[in-house]
Amino acid sequence: MGQKNNQLKEAEHFAELICDLMRTCNISEEFFASSFNISPAEFRLLKVFFFTESISVKALCEKLNLSPGRITQIVKNLEEKKFVKRSSDISDKRNTIVTLTTKSKPFITNLYDSHIKIHQNLLNQLDQEKRDALAHLLEILIQDFKKRISK
Repeated sequence: MGQKNNQLKEAEHFAELICDLMRTCNISEEFFASSFNISPAEFRLLKVFFFTESISVKALCEKLNLSPGRITQIVKNLEEKKFVKRSSDISDKRNTIVTLTTKSKPFITNLYDSHIKIHQNLLNQLDQEKRDALAHLLEILIQDFKKRISK
């Protein structure tokens, strides 16, 4: 009974740590986004453009797990800020492609560099063994969460 009680307490502590990490990440993301005068939703969408210059609305919906209506609203806001533009897919007119504007490319580069710098500062506090262990544990957590939500 004692070992089972300890395992339960350990699981409760672990659950609270994960919830606290998620809350802290959300707060950090809000703070980071506001420092660039964008919303957290706009930041999450713009992060997709760290690695591509254009993407379909359908692919954005899948990547960000948001409805087409919500993606359209975020894109509209970013379009008003002249960060992205929409166009019809040449091969399928039903699809909309979102593309970075020329004006936004330096902004995206700065956003990316700043985002990576925050994480680099965190990693600099750890030796290589702890970095490797942390990355491994985070990968396990992500895989487990994905398995549970895909059932």
